[in-house]
Amino acid sequence: MEEDLANIQDNNARFISASPQESYLNLLDTRPDFIDRVLQHQLASLLGMKPESLSRIKRWLNL
Repeated sequence: MEEDLANIQDNNARFISASPQESYLNLLDTRPDFIDRVLQHQLASLLGMKPESLSRIKRWLNL
């Protein structure tokens, strides 16, 4: 249980310190199903950006 908590804390620290683009790429790698189930404006809010910025990142990644 302590190891799980440590992993969660590490993931949260990486998420907080990462740029929005890095957070989106990490989310793509770890939870691609989540991205498909959440509305774009909600996902952008979670990642700390505007929906327009998320659209630019997705376009840059050719998604």
